[in-house]
Amino acid sequence: MKMKKLCFFAAALMLALSAPTAAFAGRWMLDATGYWYENDNGSYPVSEWKWIDGDGDGIFKCYYFDGRGYLCTNTVIAGSMVDGDGAWVENGMVQTRRAGQEGRQLTKREQAQAVADSFAATYIHAGMTDFEKEMAILRFLIPRVVYDDYSLEMFGTSSANNDSFTSYGALVKGLAVCSGYAGAFRDLAVASGLEVMNVSGLGYDGMGTWGGHEWNLVRLDGEWYQVDVTFEDTCRGDLDGTNGFPNLFINMTDEQALRDHQWTQTTPPCTAGKFGQIVIQHYLDTGEVDTSLSEGKGTAEDRWKTYLMKTNNFEAMGFLENGIILSDGSNSFSASDSREKAASFLKEWFSDENSKCAYLIIDDWNTLDWVTEKWLRDHLGGSWIVGLGEVFYTQTECKYLYVARN
Repeated sequence: MKMKKLCFFAAALMLALSAPTAAFAGRWMLDATGYWYENDNGSYPVSEWKWIDGDGDGIFKCYYFDGRGYLCTNTVIAGSMVDGDGAWVENGMVQTRRAGQEGRQLTKREQAQAVADSFAATYIHAGMTDFEKEMAILRFLIPRVVYDDYSLEMFGTSSANNDSFTSYGALVKGLAVCSGYAGAFRDLAVASGLEVMNVSGLGYDGMGTWGGHEWNLVRLDGEWYQVDVTFEDTCRGDLDGTNGFPNLFINMTDEQALRDHQWTQTTPPCTAGKFGQIVIQHYLDTGEVDTSLSEGKGTAEDRWKTYLMKTNNFEAMGFLENGIILSDGSNSFSASDSREKAASFLKEWFSDENSKCAYLIIDDWNTLDWVTEKWLRDHLGGSWIVGLGEVFYTQTECKYLYVARN
C-alpha cells in the first residue's frame, strides 16, 4: 500500500497564544473604520485574542482585536494567521473550540471534535447540498490519513497504537485503521449537518480473506448510502487521474456493498442510485452535480463504464472488477463479426460530440486491423488516434483497440 503524506492539525493542539478570553454574549458592531465587538457589559476587547460564538451555535472562533479595538483581518499576529473574516486559521482551517474548552489542554476526543468543527467552519457553507458536503468530507479526509497496518497486525497487544482505532488517530495523528476512518467520517459528517451511522461487520480483503471491518452509512437527500472510506483510501495509490480516489466504495447500494461487505446489524435500506459512481465522477471532474447521469438505458455499471470510456479516464477503468466490456457485449468483437457491427458501434458512439474515446475489446490483435486513422477520417471526419493495448482483470487478459479523437 502506498503511504501518503502524514498531516497534523494544529486545531487539535493548545492555542499557542496568550490565554484568550471567551465571549458568551455580546454583538458585532460596524462603523466607518471597521468591525469591533461589544461585550454584554458595554466594554470591548483591545489588543487581545477573544473566542466568540457569533451565531449562537456553541462553536467558538478566535479573533484578534488591535490597540483601538478593531478586528484584524488577513494578517499575521504573533505568528498566527487570521483570515478575511478575522478568524484564526492554521493549515488553512479555521480553528474552533466549544464552550468550556478555552484556555486548557483538550482531551483526545475533544481534539478530534475540534478538527471536525474546524473543517465545517472552513469548508461547509450555506446552500451546500448533502452531496456536496459529503464530497468535501471525502476530499478532506482521504488524502490526510495513512492506514496503520502495524497497529492492525498488533491489535490486542501493548505494541498497538490504540489511537489508530479512534477518530483522534485519523483526524489529529493522520494514522488509523477502519474504525478510525469510520469514526472520523462520522465526526466530520455530524459537524457538517449530515445524518450518519457506523456499521460493524466483515470486509473482504480481495485476497480470499474476510475480517472484522467498520464503515458508514450516510443520508443524502433523504436516502441512505453505504460509504467505506477505508477501502476507498487503501486501494487509492497515486490515482491523480481519478481526482484523488478511485470512486469504488462511495455511495454504494446494499447490493453493491455485499460484494465485499457483510453485516448483521439492522440498518436502513440502501437502494438509491441518485448519487452513485457516475454522478460522483462527473462532480470530481467538473464540479457540477448532474443526477440525470444516473438515469438512462443499460445497467448502472454500464453507464459508469461508458462514462469512463467517453471521458478517457483510463486509471479509473483499471479498478473495474469486470473489465471494460459492456454487459450487452456491444463493444466486444471477434474475428467472425462483420465489419458493419464495429462500424455501427463507432458511428453511434462518436455521434456524441462529448465522446473522447472508445475501447473496443478484441479476441486477436488483427481482429479490427481495418479500423485505421484513415478509415475513421473518411467515415467520421476529423482527426483520430488509434492504438492497441491490453489489461488484466482477475487474471484474465483483455486485448483492446483504442480509438480517440485527436
